[in-house]
Amino acid sequence: MTECKNLSVKIGRKNILNNISVSFPQGEITVILGKNGSGKTTLLKALEKEIPHSGEIRINGTALKSIPQKDLAKIQSLMPQKLPNPHISAEKLISYGRSPYLGISGKLSDSDKEAVVSAIEKTKTKHLCGSFADTLSGGELRRVFFAMILAQDTKTVLLDEPTSSLDVSAKKEILKLIKEYKTLGKTVITVLHDVNDALEIADRI
Repeated sequence: MTECKNLSVKIGRKNILNNISVSFPQGEITVILGKNGSGKTTLLKALEKEIPHSGEIRINGTALKSIPQKDLAKIQSLMPQKLPNPHISAEKLISYGRSPYLGISGKLSDSDKEAVVSAIEKTKTKHLCGSFADTLSGGELRRVFFAMILAQDTKTVLLDEPTSSLDVSAKKEILKLIKEYKTLGKTVITVLHDVNDALEIADRI
């Protein structure tokens, strides 16, 4: 379980989050709704230890501040709203999900390769693997990132507007993937804008 107690984030002189207390139960999908500028993305960045905060964040009882970044990457993963699209193959991008587990050599082990293959199969992205990431459509790129996060194999997944700028068909595919994450026992914390989408997938809003 991820828990926040009196969480506050201040950027410059502006209070973005002020004394937020909330918990995210294990194995559930929690959707965060709110106006633009209300602090949704800031909350996810605080949970991912990307920005300073006051108050307390705990993951399974352990203070977030005491968890090294590489260890955190084995516990939870984040898909940002704006996705990079480097000029590398989609398969290579998916394999980056195993980065937290690599040894000094930086080479994928057999178990790492199995995790990548499994993620590709579950997200049905095999047909995209030979394409460069910077040639994919918005929906295709999101599917590849879902595969990368699945390969990362964390218990908690943070998603910042994963359906942003997608057409209706692509949006449905992404919402389906989010629900499939739950069937794998993962905790999903996602920011969405559409109330109907939230009602379709959320255990809590």
